[in-house]
Amino acid sequence: MRRNSKGLNESGLSVVLIILLIVALCFGVTTLIFGKDFFLNSRAKDVVYWCRQWESAQLTYYFKRDKLAGDADGNGVIADEKKPISPIRELVKSKVITESKMKLDVGDSVFHMKVGYDTNKGVKRNVFIICPSSDCERPIEGEEILVMERIDKIMDGEALAFEGDIRGVVGASLVAEGEGVTDVREAISPSTWNDKAYVGAVYYFEDYQH
Repeated sequence: MRRNSKGLNESGLSVVLIILLIVALCFGVTTLIFGKDFFLNSRAKDVVYWCRQWESAQLTYYFKRDKLAGDADGNGVIADEKKPISPIRELVKSKVITESKMKLDVGDSVFHMKVGYDTNKGVKRNVFIICPSSDCERPIEGEEILVMERIDKIMDGEALAFEGDIRGVVGASLVAEGEGVTDVREAISPSTWNDKAYVGAVYYFEDYQH
C-alpha cells in the first residue's frame, strides 16, 4: 500500500508540475504578445505627438509672421516657388521648434519630417510627410510597417493606408535640400501597409491658407 501511495503521490506531483509549466508558458506568451503590442502603440503615439509638435510650430509661425514657413511668396502654399526655401529651416530659425526635432528615433528606425505641398485634381494642398529614410525612397519594412499601422489607427480610427488623414506614400519629389515637398504619390488602388509599397506617410493640412 505504501508503494502504491508513493507512486500516486509522485504521479500527482508530476501532473501538478506539468500544469504549472503550461500555465507559465501561456502567461509568458501572453505577456510577450501584449508587451510587444503596448511597445508598438507607445512608439506610434510618440510619432503622432512629434507630428503634432510640427503642426503646432507651423501654426505658431503663421500667427507670428502671417504666412507659413517655407511659403516665400505668401500665397498660402508651402514650397511652390521656382526656388523653394526649406520650411524646416525657417521653423527652426524662428525658434518655434528646435533642431533636435528634425528627426525622431523610433526603435531601430529614424523618422524624418518633410513639409511642402501636393497637387491633387488641380488643387495645391499643404502636407507633412514622415519617412523612415531621409530621401523618402526606401520602402518601409519590418517594425516600421507595424508602427505606421498604429499611427494610422490613432489618427483615423482604421489602418486603411489609402484614405483618411494619414495615407501611405509610394513616392515624393523633394526640394530645398530634401526638406521640402513638391509632389506626393499615393497608391493608385486600395492597399494595406503590409504591401511594402510605401516609403512613408502623408498628412494633408490647409486650415490656415489665405
